[in-house]
Amino acid sequence: MQEQAAAFLKSEGARIPAPTPAEFYEFPIKLPLPENLEFVNSGKALAPVDSAAFEPALSPGSLFTLFGPTYFLSGEQSAGPGSLPTNLSGITVSINGRPVPLSYVGPNQINGQIPYETAVTGGVAQVITNGLAAAEVSFPVSPVAPKLFRGQSSLCMARNHDGSANSASNRVQAGRYIGVYLTGIGAVAPGVASGAPARGDAYSIPPGAVSASTGGRTVIPTFLGLVPK
Repeated sequence: MQEQAAAFLKSEGARIPAPTPAEFYEFPIKLPLPENLEFVNSGKALAPVDSAAFEPALSPGSLFTLFGPTYFLSGEQSAGPGSLPTNLSGITVSINGRPVPLSYVGPNQINGQIPYETAVTGGVAQVITNGLAAAEVSFPVSPVAPKLFRGQSSLCMARNHDGSANSASNRVQAGRYIGVYLTGIGAVAPGVASGAPARGDAYSIPPGAVSASTGGRTVIPTFLGLVPK
């Protein structure tokens, strides 16, 4: 998945060696999540929202979702491996006049990535289906807008130290590291082209200081950055 970011946090307990990003590469996040479609008729605005928490907080590089009918589309299509295309099933989305990378289109939903080139002064999105343009929609853009991916019961998507998916029935043990997945970390260095997979030769990380909290306590992640699929 493009712009798949991970943060490694340590739970309370005995000290253990920190993991490397490579130990968390194979945790899939498949969009759309089954519970996404409940938002189609929920009264949410049809401006882009982030694909993790469905809130109108987006930054350059964020994964976004547009809910609403995609007319003249009979099925659904997901992007294949590699760089994301800017056209899926005849549908394109432009932001500030620039075609954006798309990862999924369906009858009621479009997923893609906010280009890294998007100015933080704001964005204007427009959906174009087989040459027919919908109305433009304005939305805010921030330098960073971190949001954790959530799954069933609104639990964040995470992986335990042993590689298994974290869940209510498979809790992380005290003193172990856990990896969580998010979007919206903004610009990274070394840079990654919009729509391209995370680099495999170097880890792309935010240039500024980062922090997180678990159980109400502030912690410094041992790693926060983009990871390959």
